[in-house]
Amino acid sequence: TGLGENHYAMETMIRERDPSRPIHYEDHLDRNGPERKPSRFDIISDMYASPEDMKEYHEDDPARPVIICEYVHAMGNSVGGLQDYWDVIYAHPRMQGAFVWDWVDQGLAKYTESGEKYWAYGGDFGDYPNDGSFCLNGLVYPNRRTSSAIQEIKKSTSTSILKRPTFRMVKSM
Repeated sequence: TGLGENHYAMETMIRERDPSRPIHYEDHLDRNGPERKPSRFDIISDMYASPEDMKEYHEDDPARPVIICEYVHAMGNSVGGLQDYWDVIYAHPRMQGAFVWDWVDQGLAKYTESGEKYWAYGGDFGDYPNDGSFCLNGLVYPNRRTSSAIQEIKKSTSTSILKRPTFRMVKSM
């Protein structure tokens, strides 16, 4: 939505009413001005930042946590390469995580003339124009079964981290 005086007014009002609550806004740097200046918000956040960008955010501002509010879109076969992100998150203590778009498909149950059920979306209701391919794009199908992409998320975000052990030769007597 862009960052401007309304956001700063909301930030001021929130801090006056309840200074204990952290304030998050996705655009962590004021990019509207002639130079990039640090935000007044409490959390560094961005959308679709690269792992390299995430490292830079972490290093440039040692006082605030980093949350990537959207880092991958679960559309089609796009949920891959997540391990690079999670390696950065696990390696830096102020990295708080990242969010996937979308969790669940927005399809609605509809039936063919012969009574067969299917998940209807974008254009199936005579709604033209529309974003036809942007509706069935979640990690979970409309019936709440998980897609195969959920396995990549599960592996990448696993809290069990196994590192290759170091072996050394010991002379046996």
